[in-house]
Amino acid sequence: MPGFDHRSYLKTVTESPGVYRMFDKDAQVIYVGKANNLKNRLSSYFQTNISRKTSHLVAAITRIEVTIVNSEVEALILERELIAQYRPKYNVLLRDDKSYPYLLISSDEFPRISSHRGKTNPKKGQFFGPYPNTAALYHFLEMAQKLFKLRNCSNSFFANRSRPCLQYQIQRCSAPCVGRISSDDYHQDVLSLVQLLEGRNNTLQATLIDKMESASSNQEYEKAAEYRDALGYVSSLVEKQFVVTDKGSADVIACAIDKGIAALYVLRIRSGKIMSPEVLYPKIRLGQEASEVIKTYLLEIYNPTTNNDAPAEIIISHGLEEKEAIESVIKSAYGRHIPLLSSVKTQRRAWLSIAEKSAQASVSSKADSFSQHASRFEAFLSALNITDECVEKVSCFDVSHTFGEETVASCVVFDKDGPNKKLYRTYNIKTAKKSDDYGAMKEVFERHFNNNSNLANVVIVDGGKGQLSQAIKACKDAQIEVQLLGVAKGEGRKAGLERLYRYNAATDLIDEISIPPTDKVHHFIQSIRDEAHRFAITTHRRKRDKKRVGTTLEEIPGIGKAKASLLLNHFGSVKKIKTLSPQELTRVKGISLAVAEKILSYLKG
Repeated sequence: MPGFDHRSYLKTVTESPGVYRMFDKDAQVIYVGKANNLKNRLSSYFQTNISRKTSHLVAAITRIEVTIVNSEVEALILERELIAQYRPKYNVLLRDDKSYPYLLISSDEFPRISSHRGKTNPKKGQFFGPYPNTAALYHFLEMAQKLFKLRNCSNSFFANRSRPCLQYQIQRCSAPCVGRISSDDYHQDVLSLVQLLEGRNNTLQATLIDKMESASSNQEYEKAAEYRDALGYVSSLVEKQFVVTDKGSADVIACAIDKGIAALYVLRIRSGKIMSPEVLYPKIRLGQEASEVIKTYLLEIYNPTTNNDAPAEIIISHGLEEKEAIESVIKSAYGRHIPLLSSVKTQRRAWLSIAEKSAQASVSSKADSFSQHASRFEAFLSALNITDECVEKVSCFDVSHTFGEETVASCVVFDKDGPNKKLYRTYNIKTAKKSDDYGAMKEVFERHFNNNSNLANVVIVDGGKGQLSQAIKACKDAQIEVQLLGVAKGEGRKAGLERLYRYNAATDLIDEISIPPTDKVHHFIQSIRDEAHRFAITTHRRKRDKKRVGTTLEEIPGIGKAKASLLLNHFGSVKKIKTLSPQELTRVKGISLAVAEKILSYLKG
């Protein structure tokens, strides 16, 4: 698993219900899913008998984050909200017309009950939900009619009745249209239904339980089963969920500390919905309290320079001694009072509970991850027979460019705690010829070894013997002694088949070394190599795209004015062309499959 040790990760996962987000090497969310048991669900992705689509997804994972909720219903709803926000490429996107339904009690003089999909407008009446279990909602509506005899007909049908309809005859409506029930009595029935939906009236559930037990005692097992199913439908509708409401604007911040590691879990609630949960791992000093971590975060984030969207309130997991002073700072930044709340109830308490549980799960996973990083780091040094205790860092280099354009080299550094991003470096290649990877490596090593006093003792090169030779030459020229390794892509570029090379200074030769694909050492090498690749390509794309403002198709090697004109006339814009497949581009005269692939490779990088 390139860049992701799933075996180690799964040891740290909770069995609670929740939602998980899978990230790729570019830190993009590629899949959102939900589970009643996160550990079991995530484990299922790494079995041997998975589908082809799932295997492609798993191969792209570099990180997984979870949000812990209180029930499977909340997980279902949060999953849908996050899919709509992130639009992950491996998710089958839910369309608007397939949104979860609500139960609507209309605001008419004699309210009607019905299901409702889409946006909720308070002027239309009271909305309850959304309900992921659509079948349960429809069964509940049937039972509500039987019990409360509320109308479900349209307003036009209701206004034109002169006598009761069939619903009255079968005792599913009290016929308010023709005055068979007073307004006060009808509204009392509506109130009873509202109390039931809000969990304030258990009469219906108690009645169903009595009927189920009575039918079972009389050996009427089919009837008992019907009452059992009805009870299930009612329970699923009455179950309170706190993930999505119709109002609320808050930032919810929870902090958890474990083994000297802090995790801040941030939920942003806007219009009652959880927006893009975020987990942060700030550096803390020994003995630092969670309240101090939250205070630092508040002062860094809520100030005039950050230009953040300010919520109506900020809910925090730990109380602050300087609460009023911090509120004053935030007020000066946004021009209005934004209260800091730590003692909260009901809906706010539920939001805070989600953040607290998720923060605790995140910090536990991170602490275990640090322990695993240290284990892999030590195993790597041991495999190379490096016993020098002063070896604290390992660096890895990679080069990225698009047909020689804007060539960039990256240097990433790992220590026993994992990536040390403060020591990351990028190098703009200045003297090497375009598309000359060896020349680029030569330049970057010469600059790195001659102008860097904080060198790693072990250097890994993303490449084979040719790239490694450039590092060897630069080391000799700079009279520096470091351990040098190369990682060459394996057959078919498949993970686990990489070839590893090591420079033997005693013989002045490059030896190929063998390490089992499942070994901790191999996982360490894959992780640092993939991180170097990610850092290089991200920096290159940012630099290239900045220069490409106004780029035309004519700048693509081999594409002249004639072909560029044909492509733009056929598809309308470069932006549209980027979204197409090579096969679609071949519809244009003169564009072969090879040329189409070259065009898309250039545009997408």
